[in-house]
Amino acid sequence: MSIVIQVKAKCAKHLKSVTTLSNQDPFCVLYIEATAIKKTKTHTDGNSKALWEERFDFEVKDTENDTLTYGVYDDNFGKDVLIGKGCLTVANIQNFPVNTDVTEWYTIQGKDGEDMGQVELEIKWQNMVEIYVKANGAKDLKSTETFTKQDPYLKLFINPKPIHKTHVHENGDTEAEWGESFTFRDIIDPSSATLYMEVMNKNSMSDKLIGSSSVQVTNLLCHP
Repeated sequence: MSIVIQVKAKCAKHLKSVTTLSNQDPFCVLYIEATAIKKTKTHTDGNSKALWEERFDFEVKDTENDTLTYGVYDDNFGKDVLIGKGCLTVANIQNFPVNTDVTEWYTIQGKDGEDMGQVELEIKWQNMVEIYVKANGAKDLKSTETFTKQDPYLKLFINPKPIHKTHVHENGDTEAEWGESFTFRDIIDPSSATLYMEVMNKNSMSDKLIGSSSVQVTNLLCHP
């Protein structure tokens, strides 16, 4: 199962200087193996401290081996200079309570292993799942029409994911056959996600709701 890690680079303090003639301009870099490098804005003339308050999301597939690396650099016109960096394994992050912001100060170290200050990170992780749904059909549908047979179709959605629709079973009336499959990918935090199902009657003027139902995504994960 993949997870999503949200990291907020809040600020830094007690940064040792890597420049001699001016104040340093710290920015924070965050990355996890196989993901793009995230970078905060530069705190110009922050020198020994910095304020960023920027949040980034990382999708993680290898939760056993991947590592979150955080580093603070001095924004330099010629070449950015490392002030210090540290790392935290994804396995350790998963020891945090799920779907909970955990804020801590982390020590960063320079190239020679010297402590170079601290960075404050707010970290939250969430499970991410994929759900496969096959809409076989419907039966015993009550009619929303008076003079004609109804034309049922099914809508499926998990907010805020896109809505999936089956084809319309014309003149199905109280029954419908669809036999269509849909996949909902990258569902973050299944504990708060709900699959909604709405059987609709296709109408030239305005489609009418025949009936609806819903199920918590976590209940679906209990079944192979």
